[in-house]
Amino acid sequence: CRCVHGVCDNRPGTMGVCRRGSCRDGFSGELCDQTATACNSDGVLEHCHIHAKCVYNNGQT
Repeated sequence: CRCVHGVCDNRPGTMGVCRRGSCRDGFSGELCDQTATACNSDGVLEHCHIHAKCVYNNGQT
C-alpha cells in the first residue's frame, strides 16, 4: 500500500491509494501525502481565496 496518512484501499485495481475521505487532518491527495494548511500561515494570503486551503507538496504550493 502506498497510502501514507490514511486508510489503504486494498481493493483490486486501486493501486494502493488511500480510501476517499480517510486522510488524517492536515493531509490530502490520493496518497494522503500532501500537507494542507491555511493560506495565511505562510503569508501567501494574497494568492488564495480567504476561505481556501493551500496544498503543499515537497515544499511547493
